[in-house]
Amino acid sequence: MESISRLREICQYTRYDKFNQSDWLDRNIFRKVSIYLTRFFIKLGISPNRLTLLSLLPGTAAGALFAFPQAEYWLVAWSLLFIYEILDCCDGEVARYQGSVSLIGEHNDSIIGIAFIYPFLLACMYFGIYRALENTIAFIFGFALVIGWTVSCCSALLCQRILCKKGTLQEQLEGIEQVDIPDIMSRGIIRYCRMPFTRTALFLPYS
Repeated sequence: MESISRLREICQYTRYDKFNQSDWLDRNIFRKVSIYLTRFFIKLGISPNRLTLLSLLPGTAAGALFAFPQAEYWLVAWSLLFIYEILDCCDGEVARYQGSVSLIGEHNDSIIGIAFIYPFLLACMYFGIYRALENTIAFIFGFALVIGWTVSCCSALLCQRILCKKGTLQEQLEGIEQVDIPDIMSRGIIRYCRMPFTRTALFLPYS
């Protein structure tokens, strides 16, 4: 089995952006930890798709706990959210190790994380804040942010779907440097549209 440093080269630094377009939390916390779990999952032979589904468990549970106004529930929710973020890194790292990275896999992962988990988390968080403060303005402001996040990210995902809708697209682009163009374009749209609603913001009540 490869060393951790070698796995980082294979599973992390082979990404098209070499972390330049990843947020601070992703580069300095989540992926520092995720590679150790990735090595464990590679040994077990778990597929990237199963890891993506597995990450839904802590992500959904975290959202449910955020809906409660008590601080102890939020502490547990932050811990589960941390686990979700790490598992969300692992599925892509396992895919890169196995050489099974595809535009469809990237798109499906984006749908689960960006179009479901994050809006769900934000909605539950602001509902919990509303229950704690009993303030209508907080309720309206919070759900306006949820709607803004969802619209901006879903529009980018729609762009990705349109660019990747032909089943022959990946076959045509295999082996040339332009293979990631649809993904790069859609991610660029996401990055600039969701700045006010970033993942980092989730950890400072991303990116």
